[in-house]
Amino acid sequence: MISYSVLRDIERQEITQASLVPLPEDFYEKAKEYAVELEVRITGGGVMVLREYDNVKRIIKRIMEKREEKIVLLAARGIESENLTKEEKELFYSIKKMIDEYRRNFGGEEMESVKKERVKKVRMVKEVEAYTAPDGKIYGPFRKEEEVVLPSEEANMLLKARLAEEVVS
Repeated sequence: MISYSVLRDIERQEITQASLVPLPEDFYEKAKEYAVELEVRITGGGVMVLREYDNVKRIIKRIMEKREEKIVLLAARGIESENLTKEEKELFYSIKKMIDEYRRNFGGEEMESVKKERVKKVRMVKEVEAYTAPDGKIYGPFRKEEEVVLPSEEANMLLKARLAEEVVS
């Protein structure tokens, strides 16, 4: 069930995590239904419903924009995340196809195959300040008890340092 608080949580996670946040396969459909439901309630609901409707639309837009940024980067690297929705997979492959064509046209090589991004969900057992990983990406800061989805390499490093514990879904 999509609600204002669920959308805010997803938005916060998308902003703070380097990898794509796992979403239900029907996320965009349910988010749209929720926005339409609020829009219908505006006529009798007054200012508060109007504000909630405006906020929900803004949150959905930010979630989409942040995920689009991540998808473009993944497509450029040829890495397909398992956290893509059906609509996002279509976007990923169309971007990847354009990048491959661009690279072929300028003497580059297209990506031989799509690598699957391996991710793990971990729960932080200690606070961890933001750090730069060997791949140049910045991870964190993480709060104690915060659950995050990270590339397996980063998650394993945090597990080995006993800064996190694996969350089994």
